[in-house]
Amino acid sequence: MKYIYAVCFLFLFNSILFAGDNMRSEKIRRYYTELTATNMGPLRDFYTDDVQFIDPVGQLQGLEAVYNYTKKMYEAATSVKFEILNEVVDKDTHVIRWKMYFQSKSLNGNEPIIVPGMSWIRFRAGLDKAEFHEDSFDVGAMVYEHVPVVGYFVRSIKNKFKHESQNK
Repeated sequence: MKYIYAVCFLFLFNSILFAGDNMRSEKIRRYYTELTATNMGPLRDFYTDDVQFIDPVGQLQGLEAVYNYTKKMYEAATSVKFEILNEVVDKDTHVIRWKMYFQSKSLNGNEPIIVPGMSWIRFRAGLDKAEFHEDSFDVGAMVYEHVPVVGYFVRSIKNKFKHESQNK
């Protein structure tokens, strides 16, 4: 009987201890799935006012800079959707692996472009808002490969490296 009480206590303790992680994980999923060009509200609820944001295009500091950058990106696209593949959590840090489905009239004839990537998000201790967000993805696969002439050269270079690495 003591064993059953110990197991129940450990289960309850772990549930309480990791409840914050589950709430943050759910907040991340909502952010990635609910954010649209016409619904930017989730962005303001997600980040601190002094958030640091990094992606392959550049670095931004502050909520307003991230808001303006994200709004421009979403407005330039005809569709942006994310599929969350998995997540690793360590205290206030979440690493998320995702696929972005991106469509733009100016790229790939408005056909979907699928770009895999990862986000490293750190929440401010004691607050359910992200103070740091770094995205990693292949900007060439997202943009450069779909620009006429430039795309041909980018794909050629990638294929050359791919074949050279396979022949070693």
